[in-house]
Amino acid sequence: MKKAILSLLVAAIAISADAQVIRKGVVVTSNRTAGKAEPKYNLGEMQGKWLETGRNVGAKSYNYSDTIQLEVNGKNYTLKTTEDMFMTMKGEAVVEFPDKLTLVSNGYRIKSLSPRKMVLTEDGTDHHFTKVPYFTSELYGRDSVKTEKLYPQKLILQRELAGEWEVYKRTGPPGITNSTTVLVRKMTLPVFVNGRGKGTAVLYDESNMATTFEVEYRINGSELTLKTSISEYTFTIYKVTDKLLTFGRDGDIVNYAKKL
Repeated sequence: MKKAILSLLVAAIAISADAQVIRKGVVVTSNRTAGKAEPKYNLGEMQGKWLETGRNVGAKSYNYSDTIQLEVNGKNYTLKTTEDMFMTMKGEAVVEFPDKLTLVSNGYRIKSLSPRKMVLTEDGTDHHFTKVPYFTSELYGRDSVKTEKLYPQKLILQRELAGEWEVYKRTGPPGITNSTTVLVRKMTLPVFVNGRGKGTAVLYDESNMATTFEVEYRINGSELTLKTSISEYTFTIYKVTDKLLTFGRDGDIVNYAKKL
């Protein structure tokens, strides 16, 4: 009888030692395989919506907004990227020992993970994510996006416009995006001569495909015109410095860009 009780105690201790400590509020969805070492993190800690807000490429740091959107729901994920080409990927996310995150064919290393922040590393690039209640794009057509009152900048130093600009944030009233909306991703503005110059621009069409165009730019007061081989767009410049550019159209989407 004593031997039987002792055996039960030993078995209970063994089970307790193997039990997983679950943090409060965490849903455990890791794929446990007997005999394999457990990874540092699990999918339960990654549930929700994550927005890329920064990036380190070597020694350089960049601030971003809406470039990568990652949503984890159970074992499934949805990843959207707006760089170069608007792309959406869906599938099952897998976390493996020690800190590898696989999203279909994309492999990342989980450098750090907390309830509000996450850093994923890929080919020497650190992607910094912040957990958010919703993505900005989800507000278009449903809720108002808070926008500041903007006025055309009266004095524009054209030399400050020259260079490569990347849009990192957009704001606009609900329901503003439609088949005629032009979304600018990047612009390479020239050194203007008599208010004209040639450069390039990366624009999204109605199907969210990004295309690089050769562009003829014109500047007239606070108005900036982009003329491609198929269309022409005119924007109002609300603010420009040597590092930041705010432009858009009254009652339409406002673009916030940084100089690269």
